[in-house]
Amino acid sequence: MASFNIRIAQAITVGLLLSLGMTSASARAAGTAHERWSAAHIDQLPADVRSDINRTCGASKRAEHEFATFLESGRLITLHFEHLRCGAPVTACSQKGCLRQVYVATGGRYRFVRSYHGGRD
Repeated sequence: MASFNIRIAQAITVGLLLSLGMTSASARAAGTAHERWSAAHIDQLPADVRSDINRTCGASKRAEHEFATFLESGRLITLHFEHLRCGAPVTACSQKGCLRQVYVATGGRYRFVRSYHGGRD
């Protein structure tokens, strides 16, 4: 009886492992795996910040994960423009460094605070 229970447990374990592997493969095939350059990195930002990016880039835009950094539990957002690709040309880096824009959350909205040029990440 004990060997029968062990065989059942092994069969259940193998079945679960196979189904998890198939789910993972299906997700990758459906394109849900992380992409280096993706509009999703922009789409996940607050609406106020996205609106400013849309004015800069137009409809065609993609970013790397490092494009936005969050500080103070998300109260401050810094955009790193060397990690952004737009349909419209954007000069992100110069001898002074790469363009940064800082937004702060106040009253449930994000507002632009300042731009500066910082080191390449």
